[in-house]
Amino acid sequence: MSDNSTSFDNPTVDAFGYVPLDAPAYTAMPVFFVLAALLHHTNSKFHPCKFMTILTLCALNEAVGYGLRVLAAHITNVGTLLVPTGTILLVPNAMALVSYIVVGWAMKLSGLNIACLRPSWIAWTFFISDVLAFTVQGFGAFLAILPVPGLVGPAQQVILSGLVIQCASLLLFIFVIYIININPMYLLQDKPDAAWLFLALYCTTVLLLVRSLFRVVEFASGKQGYARTHEWMAYALDCIPIMLCFIFYIHPKTHFGRCLNSLNSQFQLSSSEESPDETHRLESIRALSPVPTMSVARNVVVPLADSAASMLLDQGLNPDQGKVLHVNNEVSREHECHVARSKDEGSVIALSQTATLQRQSLSRKSPSDKDVLLRVANES
Repeated sequence: MSDNSTSFDNPTVDAFGYVPLDAPAYTAMPVFFVLAALLHHTNSKFHPCKFMTILTLCALNEAVGYGLRVLAAHITNVGTLLVPTGTILLVPNAMALVSYIVVGWAMKLSGLNIACLRPSWIAWTFFISDVLAFTVQGFGAFLAILPVPGLVGPAQQVILSGLVIQCASLLLFIFVIYIININPMYLLQDKPDAAWLFLALYCTTVLLLVRSLFRVVEFASGKQGYARTHEWMAYALDCIPIMLCFIFYIHPKTHFGRCLNSLNSQFQLSSSEESPDETHRLESIRALSPVPTMSVARNVVVPLADSAASMLLDQGLNPDQGKVLHVNNEVSREHECHVARSKDEGSVIALSQTATLQRQSLSRKSPSDKDVLLRVANES
């Protein structure tokens, strides 16, 4: 690509550090339009993911920026330089902001708050750093295009400060992603969609960091530095990394919206399996395994056979005691059958309590029931 930087009397060379070629910009512009269309199509398949609209707008701004870069190369003034310089320089800040949002939502899904790694703290910390970097770079870019003698140097220092803030934020963000990824308490290690999500976060953040580091070197080296006077470096280390980021955004496997929606469904399913509605569960158990009532037990016991009553008297037992013992045996047998059929711990506790109440109630039978038993025994 062009590396014409021999004369700074030319306003184009003074603004870019070289005479920009049209072909690379004309190539980048439709590519970003296509990426924006593909991303919009992918977003429509994975609702709700409204935050991904930010990335679609970023791709459109990149396309407009490279299109107007051609115009600025031929007609160089404050108006033509403002939009391409602002869009190409500031769009990656918005892309980083989306990554910060995604990590905050992934942390919320896990339901875990650890000291400084709270979802709200993470989101706001990186949001503030991103806005600060965006503002500083934007202010520096505005100063750089003003036709004021001696203002270019300070403007570049301001831009450089914003880029340093962005690089520091991205480095810290990579560390936070790593901590969340390896920490088993976030319950994300055993979920395939979490692996795809973190792969996309790692790759896109590293690509944004490469682009930001290039811009730091470009502005730090000055107007006559190699990075500033050779156009191919701007496309190789800025344009192409941004395009690769959009490949990860568009791919269904690494699409942020799809991964978050899937993780949300998986966490909700796990939560419902681990904490079912106890009332509904016990009602279902009672419907499948009805507990024998007092009336059933009494119907079985009261009409004792004459021979059974005589056997009790022959053995020297009180018929009343025999009645209670028999009822207890019947309840115990029914209780054991229901316990054998039920594998649920709550069902076992409920059945045990019911059996205890039945025994206590039967031990306090009315005299009329005792008289019936005695009469049957005497008649025999």
